[in-house]
Formats: sequence, structure tokens, C-alpha cells
Amino acid sequence: MRSCGKGLISVAALLLAAVLPASAGSISSKYIDTFSVTGSKKQTTVTASFAFDTSTDKINGTLAFAGGAFNVSDPFSGTATCNKKNTACVYTFTMKDSNGDKLTYAISLNLVNGEYGALGGIAKGGNAGAFGGKGYAYASAPEGGSKFSYVAPAGLVIFGGIFLTGLMRPRMRSQERVSN
Repeated sequence: MRSCGKGLISVAALLLAAVLPASAGSISSKYIDTFSVTGSKKQTTVTASFAFDTSTDKINGTLAFAGGAFNVSDPFSGTATCNKKNTACVYTFTMKDSNGDKLTYAISLNLVNGEYGALGGIAKGGNAGAFGGKGYAYASAPEGGSKFSYVAPAGLVIFGGIFLTGLMRPRMRSQERVSN
């Protein structure tokens, strides 16, 4: 019976190891930054969002500016440059859109810990401003599921193992007194 318990624990550990690294093929984030605009006393707010597909190194996102000298929303997409170990990626672009806005933007992603840093600038006429954000991007769950749906089976395996080992523990036998 003991070898059966060790076998079950081994299977449970293998299942746990298989479930925990379940991760998405993409990471995404959103941030908001307010910045001063040179040439204007008004503040401008930028809302930035991006999604990065780790399997293809493609990035898609949007920069939306409100208030101040800029009221524009610009989508961006492209391929990030990643290092050989695929642990860090950088995406950079510069564009001039039909509104006359010159936009530069760079995102640096650390794929090991999900940390990112973003820095950008926008200019139109005599107005210019710099913006950015940093934080942690979150990984989407594969196939559109939630993260809980991948953590729950791991928890079931752990608690199942605890339950099974509790059933398989040797029980204390009652000691009988020897009478003379």
C-alpha cells in the first residue's frame, strides 16, 4: 500500500508540474499618463495599451491622447526585436500621421518577469510633449480562458494528494494490556 501512495504522489507532482507553466501566447498591458505640453499650459492625458504575441514577436496597441493640444488616437503594430534567448524585446516606431502629428514610441519588455517600460513623444506645430509608463504586463490565459481555470486543476491535484496521503498513513494500533 505504501508504494501505491508514493506512486500517486509522483503522479500528482507530475500533473502539478504540467499545469503550473500553462501560459498564454501573449502578454498585454494598459497605462494612463498625464503630461505637460510645451507651447501650451494645458495638460494632456494619454491612454496606452498594447498586446504582445510571444510566439510571433508581433505587437499591437493604441495611443489615445485627450485634452491639451492633442486629441488623436493612433493605433500601432509591428514586430518587436527580441534577444536570442527571447527574454527581452524592444519595439520602436516613429510616424507622422495625416493630422500632422509626429509620434515616437518605444516599449521595452522583460519577458522573464513581465515588466515593461514605455516612453514616447508627440509633436504638432509648436506643441510637444513626452509621456511614458512602466509596470507589469499580464499574461492572458490560453484559448481565451481565465487564469483560474489553469490554477484550479493544480490546486485539486495538491489537495487530492494531501487527502490520499492522509488515508494511507499507518494507523496506531490499540495496545492491549497483558494481564497476569
